Amino acid sequence: MEGSVADVERRARAVFAAEGIPVSGSQIENSGDKREIKGTKGGLDITVSMERQGGGQTTKTEVSARKNIAVWDKDYAQQLLGKIVKEK
Repeated sequence: MEGSVADVERRARAVFAAEGIPVSGSQIENSGDKREIKGTKGGLDITVSMERQGGGQTTKTEVSARKNIAVWDKDYAQQLLGKIVKEK
């Protein structure tokens, strides 16, 4: 995804707010090159993981929406990722 890790995190937090997903946890590693935010909505545990790639203007971003250990909502996770990409 285009943008710095901090920019992608800002966009992910904006999408969480718009979707009514309260942030329940966040983590920053490697001097900010790797970040994660977590929240819960409708029984789903939502996680957005972001990691700087290459020269710093590309961020590998993964979204998961898990109901329990065995059940994932891949469609909702994909929708959230799409919204993060489009967020300004």
